[in-house]
Amino acid sequence: MTKVGQTLIKSEFSNHVIGCFDIGKNKQYAYAEAPNGKYLKVFNFNNDLAGFQACYDKLENFRKEENLEGILMGSESTGSYGEPLGAWLTNMGVKMVGVNSKHVRRYKEVIDNSPLKSDKKDPVVGTRIVQQGAYYNPLPSKGLPGELREQTKHRRMLKIKINRVVNQLESQIIRVFPEFITVMKSIDLKTSMSLLTDCPLPEDIIAMGERKLTRKMEKISHKRLGKERAKELLKTANESIGITECSASISMIIRDLVDEYKFLNNQLERIEIAIKTLLIESSEAQILMSHPGIGFITAAEIIGETGGLNNYSNSGKLMKLAGLNLYEVSSGIRKGQRRITKRGRCDLRHTLYLAGLRMCKKGSPYRAQYERYIKTMKKPQAVIAIAKKLLRVLHTLVKKNEIFNPAYAVIKA
Repeated sequence: MTKVGQTLIKSEFSNHVIGCFDIGKNKQYAYAEAPNGKYLKVFNFNNDLAGFQACYDKLENFRKEENLEGILMGSESTGSYGEPLGAWLTNMGVKMVGVNSKHVRRYKEVIDNSPLKSDKKDPVVGTRIVQQGAYYNPLPSKGLPGELREQTKHRRMLKIKINRVVNQLESQIIRVFPEFITVMKSIDLKTSMSLLTDCPLPEDIIAMGERKLTRKMEKISHKRLGKERAKELLKTANESIGITECSASISMIIRDLVDEYKFLNNQLERIEIAIKTLLIESSEAQILMSHPGIGFITAAEIIGETGGLNNYSNSGKLMKLAGLNLYEVSSGIRKGQRRITKRGRCDLRHTLYLAGLRMCKKGSPYRAQYERYIKTMKKPQAVIAIAKKLLRVLHTLVKKNEIFNPAYAVIKA
């Protein structure tokens, strides 16, 4: 239990009902205690308005009976299931905080010296954690940061879907025309997708003929591809080792996958336009994008996942949020290896790691530091060190409301 947590509980919530929820898809469980030790027995309620109202009435009546100031309730992060309940209770005046699910799993044996884990036990365990001040204040999903967070999450899901479709498409092409990938180099290019729509099979390429195929490829690729590539594709089509059984069905599957790829890319383009439009309203985004290697997607993800760097008094809090703070496991004469905790927001950590990779390239103001780091560190560790340096620089720029200055950022930040 941290001193900060103890002080917070004693000063701000010492006269509150304190409890916790176990969130489920259809039914939630709750438990609450008063400072004098009296408690509400674990109860459940449905995940609907009537259930929310019944839960609130029970907590509020208990608060009035004990003559307390307010209600502090915790819950584990359960994705979309817990958001409606949290938002509804917050509007009713209940203070909602988050409980780390890892803490619940580790603390459950302290309650009754048993590894038992159940929907009825978890709220009791969570309540003990909240009472000790070992909770976090969830970032509000509202305003510009909330919009950016939702849109960047959607963009990540679209990228995953596109990669999946490309992999499925490649697996089908390899069955009927494996040479296509060798000649065209990549499937997810405009010319490749257009050819696969009209000519998914080797016999379709042969039927088109060299002249028509050349004109088509020149038009789509703006003459980057032409007669030579068309000749090569025709040659491999004539000598293809692909299967001929069920070719009609496989041809239909390939066309459907190409259509799905185009549809998902249209969605991706639309969401990226929406993100750019939102960033125009953000002065913080302009500061972030003044840094070399920080594009609009990276800026949007950082703002969305943090709620804005200006909300943090020091970069150490941001390190913890991203799970980039260090820890070690040492005992006696054994000194453990220092590693990053990997707690907090994994999407933020992933974004910063990718940004750190870009900062390690030649021409980057961090390149000299990276070369010094890899003399004593493994490359992934050096990238993480650069990512942490980058986060400190970005936080400094936002706090000082300054655009990027290579000399200032690298030397003083």
